[in-house]
Amino acid sequence: MIDPNLIQMWTGLLEWTGSLVVHTASSIAASSTGYGLLWAGIAALGVIGGGIGIGITGKGLMDALARNPQVAGKAMVYAILAMALAEATSIYALVIAFMLMNK
Repeated sequence: MIDPNLIQMWTGLLEWTGSLVVHTASSIAASSTGYGLLWAGIAALGVIGGGIGIGITGKGLMDALARNPQVAGKAMVYAILAMALAEATSIYALVIAFMLMNK
């Protein structure tokens, strides 16, 4: 036969352990949410690089057209391609920032 005091002792120990696990998990979740927002803000700074890249590409296109207007069609195709690649990096940075916010 099992001693009732032993059952009561194990029950109390399990309740204490369960509350400790829940408290630890909630504190870890709270701290990781704070770090998630921090890293999301840092990842969002990647959008600045895309804006700078598009600006530099546009400046280069205007310089090329000012020097040689006959290459307008060909230069425009390459400039749009370069701007699209720069914009894609900005979109990737935003996606990563949103993913980090939800962590």
